Amino acid sequence: MKKILLATTAVIATAGMAAAEVTFGGLGRFGVHYSEANKDKPEGDTNLESRLRLQVDMSTQSDAGIELGGRFRAQYDDKVGKATDPAKWSGGRLHASMGPVRIEVGNVSDALDSMPGLYLPTTSVGTGLNYMDPGMVALNDFRGFSSNGPGVVNGINFVYSMGDLNLLVNSNDGSEADDSDDHVSGYISYKINGWQIALAGLDSQDDKNILVGTVTGDLGFAGVGLSYANNENAGGTAADPDDVGKVRLYGHIPVGMATEVVVWGANQSDPVMDSTDDGGSFGIDVEHHLGGGVTAVAGVSDSIGDNATQASAGIFFKF
Repeated sequence: MKKILLATTAVIATAGMAAAEVTFGGLGRFGVHYSEANKDKPEGDTNLESRLRLQVDMSTQSDAGIELGGRFRAQYDDKVGKATDPAKWSGGRLHASMGPVRIEVGNVSDALDSMPGLYLPTTSVGTGLNYMDPGMVALNDFRGFSSNGPGVVNGINFVYSMGDLNLLVNSNDGSEADDSDDHVSGYISYKINGWQIALAGLDSQDDKNILVGTVTGDLGFAGVGLSYANNENAGGTAADPDDVGKVRLYGHIPVGMATEVVVWGANQSDPVMDSTDDGGSFGIDVEHHLGGGVTAVAGVSDSIGDNATQASAGIFFKF
C-alpha cells in the first residue's frame, strides 16, 4: 500500500494538526480458467482471465475526533463471456466513525456480504484464482461493494464494534426505477474462546429472503468453518415458494511455512424443484505465498448438475 499525506498548511505548521490521508492500493490477478460447461461453446472450455483493480481510500479527522473518509475503485476485467472494456470507476462510499460506531453511505456492502464466515478463507474468498464458489450457502441476491459500477443507488450501514461483539444494520436501494430489489439486512457476531459465531438475515421487497448462520474457529492443526442458510423463495415465485436449505463445511490447513490448503463440501436440499437441484458440491484451493503480496493459486470445484466442473490457476498480487 502506498500512502500520500496531504496537509493544508506547510509541514512546519502541522504540529498538533490533523492531516488528510490518501491511500492508493489494489490487486491484480491473471491465469487460466477451465469450465466444463463451455466445452461446446465457441470460446472453448479453457481460457485466459485477468483482473486489475486500483483502490483509493481517503480519510481525515475533525478536532472532536470524528474520522471521515471515503473509498472508490477503478477495475478492469477480462473474462470469458464478458466484453473486455476499459477500467470503470465504482460508485463512492463515504463514512464517519467515532469510538465503536461507524456510519457508511453510498456504495456499501450489505450485512450478508460483510458477515464473518460466509466466504472461504482464501485469497479470492472462493475456490481458485477467480472466485469459483458453487458452495456458497446464500443463494439469493445480496450485495457487496461494486468495484466497477455505481453499486446500490443509496445504501446506508450502521456498524457497532466493541471488543468481541460486532453488529451491522443495513438498508439498500436497488434502483431508482424499481424498488423490487430493495432490502434491509443485519448481522451480529461474537467471539468466545477463539470461536466466532455469526447470525445474519436479509429481507427484500421481492420476498427472496435469507437467514444465515456461521461458526468459525481453530482446532490447532486446522481452521474450520460451518455455514448454513435458508434461502426463502430461491428460484420460485410468491405463488410457488421454493425454499432452499444449504450447508457447507470447510477446513483450512497450513502446509509448511508458506502453503495453505482449503477443502470444502456443501449440500443443498430443495423441497419443490426436481432432484437435480438437490445434492452436493465440493472443492479444493491450494495457495503458495511467494512474498511481497504475491500468491500462486490453484483450485478445482464441482457442483450439482452436469458439466459443472471448474478449475483455475494463476498468480494473485496485492499492492
